[in-house]
Amino acid sequence: MKNFTKCILVLSFLINASLICCQDPLTEISSGEKFQNLYPSLDVYEATLNNNVARFFLVRHGENEGNAKRLIDGRTLNLPLTEKGKMDSLAAGKAIAQKIDQINLLVSSLMIRTRQTAIEIIKSFKTAPTIVFDDRLMERYYGIFEGGPEENYDPYEEEEAIAIARMSTFAERLAYREHSSMENYQETYDRMSSVILEFAKQNLGKNIVITTHGNSIWSLFLGNAEQYNTFDESFKFKITNGCILVIESDGYRMKIKAFKGE
Repeated sequence: MKNFTKCILVLSFLINASLICCQDPLTEISSGEKFQNLYPSLDVYEATLNNNVARFFLVRHGENEGNAKRLIDGRTLNLPLTEKGKMDSLAAGKAIAQKIDQINLLVSSLMIRTRQTAIEIIKSFKTAPTIVFDDRLMERYYGIFEGGPEENYDPYEEEEAIAIARMSTFAERLAYREHSSMENYQETYDRMSSVILEFAKQNLGKNIVITTHGNSIWSLFLGNAEQYNTFDESFKFKITNGCILVIESDGYRMKIKAFKGE
């Protein structure tokens, strides 16, 4: 009887230990929380060592000539950074350097503006990371509006605002398409999230910087919020040039941890 009792105790201990080991390293978010509370400021984020997740700093490129001239420079024009854009990028690098000592890997989209942003970010670190390029990090495709003035797209953006006001979930917004020639946010999210999950599996415990684009980052906001079925129409922010989004991922799921922008 004593041996039987010992066996039960040992078995119970092993089961409990296995449950602890299998717990997901990413903190769950209750559906009752406000959307605003999902994304604390980068200023209060603590980059503690966690070998169960990879840490990503996604940076929107600094201002480029297309931004300055109010052109839709999605994938067509491929214009370089302005002097202000270089300062935007350098500031992003300094902000990241306040949180981590080393970048283990830097992944950039193929565009000139993101490549230049990556170069400016590296200046804040003593050791240059390995740089790789991935076309999945490209800006959302704007179809017939590519390369044209923003004013051509403005009426469609106004229609989008009206349509979205009637929507009750982020899933609906992800599927919305302002024009049939454009990529919607669901398609953008699918390729962006595939980059995060793929590189996370290969780089657990490491720091990864991704230089990418505004709407590509915005798709991750929408997709991450949709996972938790949280929708708050009053939540407004701007993904400015040089903004930073922090994501942690175990290679199977991801969670936004902090944001620096407006």
